[in-house]
Amino acid sequence: MPKRNSASSATSPRRNLNPDEIEEARKLFHSIDLDSSGTIDLRELGLMFEKMNYDMTETEVMEVMTKIDMDEDGVINFTEFLRAVAMRKVQSAFDVDERDVVSVFAQCGGNEDKSGNIDRKKVEELLDDFGVSIDSTMYDVFGENMDFERFASIFNPNNGRTASVV
Repeated sequence: MPKRNSASSATSPRRNLNPDEIEEARKLFHSIDLDSSGTIDLRELGLMFEKMNYDMTETEVMEVMTKIDMDEDGVINFTEFLRAVAMRKVQSAFDVDERDVVSVFAQCGGNEDKSGNIDRKKVEELLDDFGVSIDSTMYDVFGENMDFERFASIFNPNNGRTASVV
């Protein structure tokens, strides 16, 4: 399986966060990185969710890890963590329910029944029209065409679960 763009070669997520937000993210990262390794492993991520009283299975925690771990090395480094924080900030700017997401998906060329694919360029244009800036590497994860699930994950990375990515 080909690797996604590594975090080191990715555009910096810092452009979506102000210095105070970056510092808060750094503090949060270090509080989750219990062994001070400079990365967050699956165990540490699971413990974070437990402390937040999220009832997540190991599979769900692994799904979160997979979404954040851009270089697929099995841990989350600070750049990947910062990217997730920046995405969460963008997502929180949208107060949408699934009907809204389905409607926008259909307006971009998908179908109301959530079938079909939409072109990544249409999504970029749509978000640009709303003044939303998303790190270009996030689009690389989705590929050139997005199905409904991938499109919806821009707005809700948990697909209806109770926990947030960060």
